[in-house]
Amino acid sequence: MKRIGLIGAMSALALALLVPAAVSAHTPPPYGGGVDKAFCTNRGGKHGFGKVVLQMGAFATNNDPDSRTPNYLPIVGTMDQKINGVWVRGSATTATTQIYPDGTPHDFTNMLGLGWHFRSADHPRTRMTMRIEFWDDLPTGDVRLAKISARTAAC
Repeated sequence: MKRIGLIGAMSALALALLVPAAVSAHTPPPYGGGVDKAFCTNRGGKHGFGKVVLQMGAFATNNDPDSRTPNYLPIVGTMDQKINGVWVRGSATTATTQIYPDGTPHDFTNMLGLGWHFRSADHPRTRMTMRIEFWDDLPTGDVRLAKISARTAAC
């Protein structure tokens, strides 16, 4: 009898833990993104000596005036090179979406891609980095809700 009671209690607990997860699984997140392409190769490319490429996509839905939803997305990408054993950050490539007021039914679908084609076989180790941030434009000041970032392997 004790085993049946223990098994029943464990089953009820497992069911109670699974139900909220199943309900929340049907609610799409208001923002997110990830890496579409990230690679570095010493073959091919425009000049035949390889290239490094990083492409990220992001999405955000701004349709609820009463909750924290992203109004705009700043995106920053850089090319880093290893010179004399130290990673040196190159100049940044930036993009920012238009700012939409809260409650404006708008879906951001932004993507920023960076690519660098090596001009010779003798090039410093190179990699790309990128960061996408999700910001809410509030009367009391802008608030960063989240950020995602990625970096390619170096070649």
